[in-house]
Amino acid sequence: MRILLQNKNHIEYMNKNTVVGIWGFGIVGQAALRFFTQRHYQSIIILESGTIAPDLYTQYAPNTIITVLHDPTQREIFLKKCDVILASAGIDTRLYRSSFNGIWLNELDIFQALWHKKIIAVTGTVGKTTVTHLLSQLLASTTQIATGGNIGTACFDLLSKQKYCNAAILEVSSFQLEFVQSFAPDLAIFTTFAENHLDRHSSMDEYFKAKYGIIAHQRADQKALLPASCLPYLNQTNHSRSALFLHATTRQEADGIDAMHAISQSRYHNADCFTESIATNHFCTKLAYNFCIITLIEYFICTS
Repeated sequence: MRILLQNKNHIEYMNKNTVVGIWGFGIVGQAALRFFTQRHYQSIIILESGTIAPDLYTQYAPNTIITVLHDPTQREIFLKKCDVILASAGIDTRLYRSSFNGIWLNELDIFQALWHKKIIAVTGTVGKTTVTHLLSQLLASTTQIATGGNIGTACFDLLSKQKYCNAAILEVSSFQLEFVQSFAPDLAIFTTFAENHLDRHSSMDEYFKAKYGIIAHQRADQKALLPASCLPYLNQTNHSRSALFLHATTRQEADGIDAMHAISQSRYHNADCFTESIATNHFCTKLAYNFCIITLIEYFICTS
């Protein structure tokens, strides 16, 4: 019987007889298979457009019934047979969300439910990978850090490191954030916001709506660093929870920082603004360095 995932901690309401679907068998799909088989789910269906060598899945699931279907020819069968589906972020599932409502899992939501240490998440049009790498290296000199997400290690695989780490640093994309229901990092970093991925997101409003998932579910005791360029889009939301820090990344934004500060203070009672970089030929590196310094400060505030 198909279950509806209405609770934000939906992973806790699944049982071993739940038919789990994994759509896409790249890094995230393979990590998801390890995750679900380790928790002894008895039936898993994989939908993949390419050829999967049997040893890629049989080694993880000797006691699990695994069915592999071909995409797109067997997509409808897959959608109808699965009780829940975890789709890789690069797969556009929007056409099927209304027809198959309430069955979609999100890797960030699952990570949020099962990771009980601090979470720092980094997104942005430009600079997120650099910031994530530098920040990970800086923090690793003082504490044990698990780093992954959209780069390197999938979120599911980071869960096994929880016992030995004090925090997780995740790079997260708009595709990963698009349908989050509970993901709420203790510190959210939004590096830059500019036109991108409009082949997936139909407009800048839709692009921001997806990115907004990084702060949408934050609590009052959590913090976020956002570019001032987000403010016009942020004003269209009802965000009033986490502490917001707005930063300028160009000369033009820096010139208007006082006005933006007044607007943000009147709109968001817990917002602050500051100038953090001036555009140069080494924009990404400079921006990443500045973010890492700020984030180190914020990290220790979060853990104090």
